[in-house]
Amino acid sequence: MKLNLTELEKALGTDRMELWAKLDRQLPRFRKILLGKLANQELRLIPRTLAHFQPEEESVYISAQNSLRKLWVQETPFLEKQNIVDAWLAAATKRLGSDGLHAWLVRERLEFDLTSFPGQFVTAILENWRKFRVCGNPNCREKYFFAPRSNSRYCERGECTKYAQQQHALRWWREKGSQKRKGRKTH
Repeated sequence: MKLNLTELEKALGTDRMELWAKLDRQLPRFRKILLGKLANQELRLIPRTLAHFQPEEESVYISAQNSLRKLWVQETPFLEKQNIVDAWLAAATKRLGSDGLHAWLVRERLEFDLTSFPGQFVTAILENWRKFRVCGNPNCREKYFFAPRSNSRYCERGECTKYAQQQHALRWWREKGSQKRKGRKTH
């Protein structure tokens, strides 16, 4: 399915520049959702999200999920992360029979086709990779999350927040609680 801007303009009742502005606001959010679902869920649970793209072999999505999880882990060396992104870039730009990459004169930039999974996947990684974190709660159901701060160690789901508070209290008790207990016994 090709993006037909003229039909889309008519349907939305807007001009091309307004349409591009709307896409610029919505696409990053969509790509972030795509990454979150792809990292945390089984592929069979996200068909509606993947339906926005040209159909791919299931092995492409499995490979993307495995790559994304490697990128998400802080222990993966930076050079390995770069190689993963480079491989996906090559996959996105060297596709036979499709318009993978566009040089838009009006927008004055290069962009991947909106229906290209590898192209939008690479773009999503570039937009979000610095916020990738793995939740410190070993029982977290969606352990891959986007950190709101650089020092975030836990996602902000209720049970993970509770776990983080318990871990903090336990550390405090181990460091300071025993000293307080000793102080009370000497009086």
